[in-house]
Amino acid sequence: MLSKLIEKEGLAAVSTGGTLLVSGNSDRAVKLRDAETGEVKRAVPGNTPYDTSVAFGPSGSAIASGSRCGEIRLWDAVTGVFKNTLQGRTGSAVGVVFGPCDFAIA
Repeated sequence: MLSKLIEKEGLAAVSTGGTLLVSGNSDRAVKLRDAETGEVKRAVPGNTPYDTSVAFGPSGSAIASGSRCGEIRLWDAVTGVFKNTLQGRTGSAVGVVFGPCDFAIA
């Protein structure tokens, strides 16, 4: 499922428990999916101009997406509620990754 999703969407990440996938592409939507079926459970607005990376926090309760303009957005993975935008980078956020807790992002 993951390889097909990456082929279709462009980028994806798997939750720690392996039950959820998060994907993003140039349609400016970050989608939370069932890992087994690929069914979209929730979609949240992505970055502008488009997403270049997505990640789950270690607990599976947070999602981050990075953009070509360097912006990183954070959401609650359970509710889909937008939490914060991290700015100040120069260049693309080509990879986002959480530290050992859901509060640190590199």
